[in-house]
Amino acid sequence: MVRESARCGYVQHVIAAGPPGTVAAELPPLGGHDLTLIPFPSPEAPFPVPGNSDVMPYPSTVFSRMSELQYLHVSRKVMEGVAARFQPDLVGTTCGS
Repeated sequence: MVRESARCGYVQHVIAAGPPGTVAAELPPLGGHDLTLIPFPSPEAPFPVPGNSDVMPYPSTVFSRMSELQYLHVSRKVMEGVAARFQPDLVGTTCGS
């Protein structure tokens, strides 16, 4: 979605969950200012990156083994901050071929 949106000329900002140290270079063509990381684990979220699988190249927490509030609390805080700064017109899209 990131590459396709860039190809369409959309200005974008990505919020991604990942282990500490995740950088925009892992999501080309984003630059460092185009990514806000929700780091797991962190003081606000003291558990590994949540996901749908426990087979990841880094420590992870399967969604089904955690409470909804654990993930939503830290994610919402970050998303609200980014939305206030970035002020997107649209969240998630694709362009025609």
